[in-house]
Amino acid sequence: MAKRKTCSKKQLNGPRVKKKKSRLQLSDLPSDILHYIISQLPIKEAARTSILSKHWKDVWCSCRNLKFSFKSLFYNKKCRIPYSSIKEQVFIDRVNTVLNQHSGVAIEKLEFEFSSLHNEHAEYIDGWLKFSIASKTLDFTFVHPPMEPYSFPFQLFDATTGSQLQSMKLGSVSLKQPSNIKSPDVCSALAYIFTEFPSTLPRLEMLTIRCQEIERADMLDKPLKFTYLRHLRLELNFVSLETRTTDVLDLACLLEAAAYMEKLELHMWMDCTLERYRKRHGELRSLPSQLHSHLKVVNMTGFYGQKDQVELALHILGNASVLETMKINPKPMVAAINVLLTSEDGFCFVDGYRAAKKYLFRADHRGVVDVVKVRRRDVENVWPYKLVDPYWIALEAEQDR
Repeated sequence: MAKRKTCSKKQLNGPRVKKKKSRLQLSDLPSDILHYIISQLPIKEAARTSILSKHWKDVWCSCRNLKFSFKSLFYNKKCRIPYSSIKEQVFIDRVNTVLNQHSGVAIEKLEFEFSSLHNEHAEYIDGWLKFSIASKTLDFTFVHPPMEPYSFPFQLFDATTGSQLQSMKLGSVSLKQPSNIKSPDVCSALAYIFTEFPSTLPRLEMLTIRCQEIERADMLDKPLKFTYLRHLRLELNFVSLETRTTDVLDLACLLEAAAYMEKLELHMWMDCTLERYRKRHGELRSLPSQLHSHLKVVNMTGFYGQKDQVELALHILGNASVLETMKINPKPMVAAINVLLTSEDGFCFVDGYRAAKKYLFRADHRGVVDVVKVRRRDVENVWPYKLVDPYWIALEAEQDR
């Protein structure tokens, strides 16, 4: 007796259909991965993902890294929009649109950089600062046009609102102390930073300050402490029409103010008469010993071999007990606005190299000092702009656009 053929249910209802495996969609990835992907895109590209689905819109509105600049909001390789054609209000409107859409939660990095803003836009900028405080931003960057410094409203920060901030970078801002702070001796940005700043931003781990020092900073004998500060970067323009009155050695207080600092960057530009240190300028000053047991990396640029520069470098070298490397570069990495370099500037770099070689190498008993070599034959008959750091050239080019 022949066996009855059996048919599956699928065969009875029609031809056999091979079951397809469902493909993994990008939106199926864990939220952390999606947030990371979004954070790697320019803001204008990241915003476009919000039209894909409600899920993508939720991801976009919770983006953790927000960078507002000409490049992130407007730059297009195909149409090449001129930088100068972007009006300030257009930039402001786009920033506000993004911030209004954002959930305002868990911001890791918030950055504003647009050189066409002015103090007349302070109301909008203050609003962005309030957003950074409300969203508990960890890393905050604000770079303002240097021709008209923005009066940074530190009164918005106090021990509570500034407690979460771990990294701050400020460029071309006016650090005028609030009226409720009674420190009549504070006369400069640096003095304000190391006398009042720590109490409002106690957990700051990284700080970048770009400022112009015209007068000598009146540092207090016992500055407040940056307990959590690990990385400090100072970009200082020492400007003087005649004899410079500022004193680089004053910065030695950094070792006391940031006792747990591991990396110090000091980038200097001196727009004044320069002459490297020689014995006829008097004995090198030395400060009381101030041991620092955490500083490992020091990077100094714009080292012209001035007396106070040599003194500061020797002080750090002699007191940083765990120092691993001290890099000295006579060439500047920052500069004043509308600077005019001449052939004499190149020879100043040679002076810086010679001073570092003579005094720092002699005091270096651990082999940690590394000086960028600049010889006379390297600068003779060379256009001075070719001698400075490429990053510095890029900054100047950006300001001229």
